[in-house]
Amino acid sequence: MENELAQRIRSRLETVGKSAAAASLEAGLGRSAVTDILSGNSGSPRLTTLEKLADVLECSLAYLVGASDAADPDDRTTAPTPPSLAPKRVPIVGAVQIGVFQEEDIFKRSLSGPLPSAFVRGTEKLPDWTVSATLLADDSLENFHISRGDILTIASPPTKEQAIPLRTGMLVGVKRRVAHEGIVEISVRYVKQEGSKIHLCAGDTDEFGRKPRFLTIDLKTVPDEGLDGDPNQYAVSDGRIRIFGIIIRIEREIAIPD
Repeated sequence: MENELAQRIRSRLETVGKSAAAASLEAGLGRSAVTDILSGNSGSPRLTTLEKLADVLECSLAYLVGASDAADPDDRTTAPTPPSLAPKRVPIVGAVQIGVFQEEDIFKRSLSGPLPSAFVRGTEKLPDWTVSATLLADDSLENFHISRGDILTIASPPTKEQAIPLRTGMLVGVKRRVAHEGIVEISVRYVKQEGSKIHLCAGDTDEFGRKPRFLTIDLKTVPDEGLDGDPNQYAVSDGRIRIFGIIIRIEREIAIPD
């Protein structure tokens, strides 16, 4: 099935009476740029690419990315993009990985050199949630075709009082405390529910060949208000964890051969 971006570009091409090649060239892009987007061969187009196309296709960027249904350029000012859905550049705040415990205040310094940045945007399913970016620094999610170095967009609730629903198939950000209250393991894990228990899973082994344990939440022991009044904090066998967000998007940079 054709994705929404391709559908909207194709619709605007028909409306303005331009071919894909003509629109590409007029936008200052490679001749096949629009064709590649329509065929799904270009991955996720850059924001700057979509901005150029929006001008050529006589529509708003918000319309192209699905944040607005107002295609007419005259409607651009009357149908603003919700702030959480508009693409924006944010710093990649740190590197998440299984088995590495660190102080929370140095999490942002877990990347070498100046903090890189990435474009992120929210999702219509969670329109009020805050989005941030982090880097996967291990191979724990290879089973799910997510690789070391991938950039993850994480959506977090607008308030600490809002519970994050845990359903099988979700990827969630997890802060895990064991003995020392001041250090945490910050990782991404796969949610799998079995009856009254929720398992937060990683890959088969870590980089040292060790098989990581699942973190298991027993819903029968969870109070309605959560642990210490936090609806996203849970007790596990060797300490406590806090679910801080849901992974909603994955970005990967493909190396270009010399």
